[in-house]
Amino acid sequence: MQGSSISNSVTPPPAFDYEAKRWGSAPVRPKPWYMNGLKLRYLLSDLSPVHGRVLDVGCGAGSIAKAVKRERPDLDVMGCDLSESALVTARADADGVEFRSATAERLPFEDGTLDFVWIVDVLEHVDDPERVLREVARVLKPGGGFHIVLPLEGQPRTLYRLAGTACDGRPRCGTVATSRFFRLTDFGPWRRRAV
Repeated sequence: MQGSSISNSVTPPPAFDYEAKRWGSAPVRPKPWYMNGLKLRYLLSDLSPVHGRVLDVGCGAGSIAKAVKRERPDLDVMGCDLSESALVTARADADGVEFRSATAERLPFEDGTLDFVWIVDVLEHVDDPERVLREVARVLKPGGGFHIVLPLEGQPRTLYRLAGTACDGRPRCGTVATSRFFRLTDFGPWRRRAV
């Protein structure tokens, strides 16, 4: 998608108030005894061979981006989010991370300029997941890496399903008006069309 224009205009969807909570403001460490620690460990493992510019899409207040920078100071770490209040929190103590205002559907980077992109617990909140995946593919260099963490509450026998459901099997946490449930089978068509 050469020649894509980059827009500075960020307009959040009206259905959900992204300014109401500063997602990702608690520090994260790569420890195995809690969910965010496990997510960070898996991300750091995928980042082990990577050098250069990396991006956290939907970074919130930046806890994961800052943790990556702390563990991998050699990387040029950036984060983007549409919540200005979360970005104010992130920038207050940026720890060497560059934070930008952007939606996941319109990343503020030229084509093929990033070495690695990750999305943690964001895709379920966007209206058009396929468009987000295409945008990630656009900004990645050829051969660049992509890491995604997605709650699969709708998929049986997953840790998310076990931790996020009540005894009757219905979701009890982690859902908001714009969240959706995904199953593993959802990703085949998206993956083929996004790259």
